[in-house]
Amino acid sequence: QGGCQGSGRNTFSEDESNVLRCYVCGGDMKYLGDHELDEPDVPFELFSNFLCSDCGAWQLVFHPNVEGDN
Repeated sequence: QGGCQGSGRNTFSEDESNVLRCYVCGGDMKYLGDHELDEPDVPFELFSNFLCSDCGAWQLVFHPNVEGDN
């Protein structure tokens, strides 16, 4: 995607506060699902997977373990 210019941060769209915007091109990020991590020494319990519908960029959001776990 040679012409993409990243903003350096993720944003939500101005008209729909629940739509995550792509940090590469500003397009809508499509939620693809959550995935549990079953590794004993990893400080995260799961990650959410997003894909930009415009430029194809992927984003993974890692969720920390709940206090008391690992």
